[in-house]
Amino acid sequence: MENENLVSALKEAEVRVKELSKYLQHSIQGILCTIHSVIGDENLDNDIDNKDSDFNNKNEVYQTICNFIEETYNQSKAVSISATHIICKESDPSFLKNDISKDDSNLRNFISFLESQIIMIKVRYEPFDEGIKKYKRITEINFISDDNRPKVRTVELELNWFDLPPDVRSARLSRAEKTVTFTLFP
Repeated sequence: MENENLVSALKEAEVRVKELSKYLQHSIQGILCTIHSVIGDENLDNDIDNKDSDFNNKNEVYQTICNFIEETYNQSKAVSISATHIICKESDPSFLKNDISKDDSNLRNFISFLESQIIMIKVRYEPFDEGIKKYKRITEINFISDDNRPKVRTVELELNWFDLPPDVRSARLSRAEKTVTFTLFP
């Protein structure tokens, strides 16, 4: 019994040390971002965790939208991800490097069609337990279905505090906002 308690305590301590490590890493990276922005360093490494968290969240949301487009409109992965980036007005070259050219006439035609079918895309981050440790990211795609009726596709994912985008963490801490919503389209 005593060994089981010790093992349990050690596992709990390990989880807390990992959380503390992530917190410290994010804090240090935030300080580095501030220093780089003050001194105007253009060569800031893109792998800074705050940027990684933001990039990873965006990428996961874009993949959700891409999968929806691929399944619902029977498009290739390349067309679906390019269309996702265009309708969400993404401009970060990290996302766009493998996209089909916006000048492609087939893609432009599909985008026009897509814009007539998708009503709204929004992403909501909200806590689902006591405090601020666990969040849900809810991606909602409102669209016109084949039977010409509005439908909603919802995809939920659990995230811990450190996996949230920096904007969401900031809104929670500085403005005490529990739920943060971003509209990606229109």
